Amino acid sequence: MSDTYIRVRNYEKFQAFKRRRPVWVKLHRDLWISPPFITLEDTTKLLYLGLTTIASEEDHIPNDIEFLYKRLAISPDIVEKGVQHLAKAGLVSVYKKPGRKPGKKSKHSPANKDLPL
Repeated sequence: MSDTYIRVRNYEKFQAFKRRRPVWVKLHRDLWISPPFITLEDTTKLLYLGLTTIASEEDHIPNDIEFLYKRLAISPDIVEKGVQHLAKAGLVSVYKKPGRKPGKKSKHSPANKDLPL
């Protein structure tokens, strides 16, 4: 499993709901005339739509080929290459989830409960 994650760029801008796991996600018509999107292979476009759906459920999409191919029913080869193509096109970003340093308390921990969230 990879220690990196995928984020669909501008996801919050295009999705108006406030809760997780909505019954639907928006697909803006401008996507179909966007040069970065229309130049992608069809399988990569399908991967993008799948990642958008997963983004409605999870803040951090694991950049895990096995998880994604099982979840989206897209071959591992297409997932691996597709994520790279989507990142190159600027439609997703791949990043390392920031972690806490050992021994450092989170601002949300009970010891710091008086801090504003």
